Amino acid sequence: MDFKGKMIVTVIFLQLSCEAPKTNNVVVHYKKITANRDLPQGVTINGLKQGLWIDYDTLGHFRSSVSFLNGVENGEFRIFGEFGKLVLKVDIQEGKFNGRFEYYNENGKIYVTGNYKNNKKIGDWLYYDDNGVLTEQEKWNNGKMLSKKVFKKCPPLGSSIQ
Repeated sequence: MDFKGKMIVTVIFLQLSCEAPKTNNVVVHYKKITANRDLPQGVTINGLKQGLWIDYDTLGHFRSSVSFLNGVENGEFRIFGEFGKLVLKVDIQEGKFNGRFEYYNENGKIYVTGNYKNNKKIGDWLYYDDNGVLTEQEKWNNGKMLSKKVFKKCPPLGSSIQ
């Protein structure tokens, strides 16, 4: 590179380094619970939701959480019921259900499990009763049910069969 080439590179470098740095508009959002009580919900950067967002009921109890990346849901979405018990969790990628789905009964036991791919059920979906006993099994492919099995309930131990 001759002297003229070095001069052009130097001028371009100086021009780029003298530009004002881009600033991000960062806003922390709060949910008003009472006149004197606000709880943090999440952050937007340049108007897009980023990171963990939390929702609360009218009393301020934690109800759900989900992560965002550039305004799109990305990560594990969770819903909580009374007393903070986990009710549902599902993996979300780029705003769509993708991955494990779990629904829990009020005793905290798994009620339904399965998987999603692009918002469509895939693979085995299992359904349980309140005691955690498997009651149904469905097989899915691309959102279409292929088969379903219903399992016969056994009588409780110690009972007589007539």
